[in-house]
Amino acid sequence: MNKTQSELTIITKSKDLCSYIFTVTQKSPKQFRFTFTSRLQNLALDIVENGIVSEIFE
Repeated sequence: MNKTQSELTIITKSKDLCSYIFTVTQKSPKQFRFTFTSRLQNLALDIVENGIVSEIFE
């Protein structure tokens, strides 16, 4: 597998993880929805963003 293919796989897997986290946290209890859930979702989005940015600037 070449370098480009492995990086695309990483981005794909991070998008899958982000999608899973959003699906799971949509039904979180109200007491966690605006603190823990939002932090978890933001971190998942940061992972995807950092993967895409690193792909662009490589």
